[in-house]
Amino acid sequence: MGPKALSLSFLCTLSTFFTANALPLNTPLLAEYDYIVVGGGAAGLTVANRLSEDSSVTVLVLEAGPADNGEPGVEIPVFMGSEVGTRYDWNLSTVPQTYLDGTPRAIPQGHALGGGTIINGMLWNRGGQGDYADWEALGNPGWSWEDMLPYFMRSETFTPPSSQQLDTQYYMEPDMGIHGSTGPVNVSYSNWRYNETIPLYQALSALGVPTAEDVNDGTAGITYLPLDLDPVSQTRSTARRAYYDSAASRPNLYVSTGQTVTRVLFEGQAGAEGAAGGQENGAGSAAVSNGIFGPPPVATPSSRKRNVLHQGHALAGNSSCNSPNLHAIGVEYAPDGAAPRMNVTARREVIISGGSIHSPQLLQLSGLGPQDLLSRLGVPVLNNLAGVGFNLQDHYMIDTYTPYNTSEYILPTRLSTDPSWNATAAADYHANATGPWCLGSPDGDAFPSLPSIVDGNTSIADLAAAQSAGDYLAAGLDPTIVAGYAAQQALLVNALRDENRGVYELLNNNAGTMTLSNMRPFSRGSIQISSTDPFTPPAIDPRYGSNPVDMQVLLATLHFNDRIIAHPAMASLNPVQTVPQAGASDDSLMQLLRTGLRTEYHVSGTCAMMPQELGGVVDSNLLVYGTTNLRVVDASIFPLLPAAHLQAVVYGVAEKAADIIRSAPVTSGSCGPSNSTSTTPVGAATLASPSTFSLPVPSAQSSSNSSGSGIAPSGLGSGLGSGLGSGRGSSGKGSSPKAASLSALVSSALASAASVPTSKASGGSGIAGITGGSPASAGVAQPTLPPMPPVVTVTKYVAPGAPNGEASSNVSTEAPTASAPGSPMSSSGAEGCCGCKPEERWDQKWVVSKAKSDFSKLFGFVDPYFVAGN
Repeated sequence: MGPKALSLSFLCTLSTFFTANALPLNTPLLAEYDYIVVGGGAAGLTVANRLSEDSSVTVLVLEAGPADNGEPGVEIPVFMGSEVGTRYDWNLSTVPQTYLDGTPRAIPQGHALGGGTIINGMLWNRGGQGDYADWEALGNPGWSWEDMLPYFMRSETFTPPSSQQLDTQYYMEPDMGIHGSTGPVNVSYSNWRYNETIPLYQALSALGVPTAEDVNDGTAGITYLPLDLDPVSQTRSTARRAYYDSAASRPNLYVSTGQTVTRVLFEGQAGAEGAAGGQENGAGSAAVSNGIFGPPPVATPSSRKRNVLHQGHALAGNSSCNSPNLHAIGVEYAPDGAAPRMNVTARREVIISGGSIHSPQLLQLSGLGPQDLLSRLGVPVLNNLAGVGFNLQDHYMIDTYTPYNTSEYILPTRLSTDPSWNATAAADYHANATGPWCLGSPDGDAFPSLPSIVDGNTSIADLAAAQSAGDYLAAGLDPTIVAGYAAQQALLVNALRDENRGVYELLNNNAGTMTLSNMRPFSRGSIQISSTDPFTPPAIDPRYGSNPVDMQVLLATLHFNDRIIAHPAMASLNPVQTVPQAGASDDSLMQLLRTGLRTEYHVSGTCAMMPQELGGVVDSNLLVYGTTNLRVVDASIFPLLPAAHLQAVVYGVAEKAADIIRSAPVTSGSCGPSNSTSTTPVGAATLASPSTFSLPVPSAQSSSNSSGSGIAPSGLGSGLGSGLGSGRGSSGKGSSPKAASLSALVSSALASAASVPTSKASGGSGIAGITGGSPASAGVAQPTLPPMPPVVTVTKYVAPGAPNGEASSNVSTEAPTASAPGSPMSSSGAEGCCGCKPEERWDQKWVVSKAKSDFSKLFGFVDPYFVAGN
């Protein structure tokens, strides 16, 4: 037997060993874990993977959706988008969009282990460098492009295109210095390309749109995006395959599917008696005999009755400590609304990664959110956080239809019109991973700036600058939300004026459909619970088109599209402009927008990472304000949408979040470290008057963080999240100028919010004087990252003993071994919760909703080969 055969034999044996010893999906659960992650999408699985690299801790992921079975619609690129509307989609829809045509819009969201990476369009880009400078300017030190780049790289194994000639034709010249080579997600290019992209790129270039050979370096322009694609098998690289299957052999990582978290539980919270079937100490779970949950877990013994916090009142009297900070002790969950609610305890942290719709829903159901909303529905208010569910942003888009009348090019529609050719394509794919099945039809992309499509005309940017913050927001918003929007508005106006920042995305499907998506939305919406039933979907209102700037930008893209189609470089395609008609009037184009606009599946911002005084929900360490150990990690924390498809951004955020969590001190009880100095007792107003807000300006001297992760100590600043007012750890960045500009930004935004009504006005005084922080200086040292573990490639994973990769989630009586009470990694024996020991805490339970909606097709025709992805 030769060396190659021996090597293959060894690998097969190793693979068999890991599979045999893997912890199956839906393994019976323990009573408690160090970390509980709510949601098994891109963010949740990334965090769980990284935290479980430490074998001394236990990690639980609770995912509401099922595990996929490797269906063609999941794995094979040509079928991308075909799983939208299936069981892998939450099947949600918005409320009627009154600023458009008064009808709801479908909002596809991943409902599976892997989240949106199961059903999206696979496109991979990070956004512009200026997008992350804006994040920093909104009060988030440590979130610049330079800070994020190592985490973007850590998430991927990038494979460049194989043909130099094709690379040049398709404007693909990757910069390997900004890509990763050892990350879990395979990022590469399809083995198939449609030639229709070439004349499109020639037309764009002739019209003045610059080339961005590698848009993942943070530039904008004409680009050919890579995909989350295995370069060898040409199959989708989902979060499940990248971050779970590669770690499935770890005995400290538990993943349970089909379990909806209904509530986050906090120390001292009322309701434990009901959850425990009347046990005096509130420990354990409701008894279930021979049900899908199996026997209940053994309750942690308690020698004394808990002090119970009556929801909506201060913590005073719960202990000798008057700290207002809520300490999460676990979650409540169930498979559906009819099933008993179960509880599981978190010894260290609870991390919410439910996505931009379900994360704010869960916070609101748990008593953290706008007081008026929660009180109206009878939810006890634990912390009046006005920003929870607000600041909703989405890239919304319009499809244009200009079919190509040509026999010179192969069109993707041939797959549906020529059965013989489609059969050959299928055979090529399965035999050699080549041919058109290697690619979904979105192919060829561009992110033009506003100046480049309007020939330098500034009227749209001037319109945006003339608005006052409250002109086009919903009426009656909390002043802090208006202040936050004023700060964002200034940054958005700058982006509209910048010739180097994309304002819209042009997606080409090579058959004549070009989709135009607004990358800089000014409209803001909300997610608000409409019921205390966690299985009832929240009210989703993006308020598409509510700000006229968005409509003017999209109108400009339609006019520019006319110029593209009419350009001589496109003549070989013989395009027939159908929707809209060539030379259509502005009125008819506006009507098209109002009837045809829909989501690009990039809902974000609803738990924004901003100062609480600007309507923020989490600080720059992703801790929810007013809590000691509850974080949000997903697209909901984006303060502003980057000009990008979101999966690469979410992976980067989650990689950074994992480092933040691993370097955080272990808190035990409500006397633990606070993430904010501005919170007040539960149920009381949480914000000082805007006129009393002040921000200390630190000295330029950078303080050092011994962890080397670039995360500054918590508790600095005035309610602006940890890290503000000091350098970023070992990076050595001085922060005085940036903090000073942030102080000016917040003060001006608050003043602007205080001076305008929160409803549409006929005019406005503008937002002069609001300034953002400058981008981080070049040459700054990047955070030191731990070495990557070897990546285990798994073609398909089906849990042993679990048909179709799924099973019910049972609860066992097994006690945790990796961090048992009294062990060095346990907080047992240390005083927590201001007098009660951690092992005396009680458990509880949690759940979320699945709604149904129609996934409508536009213009009366179905284009099965085009689904835009997030």
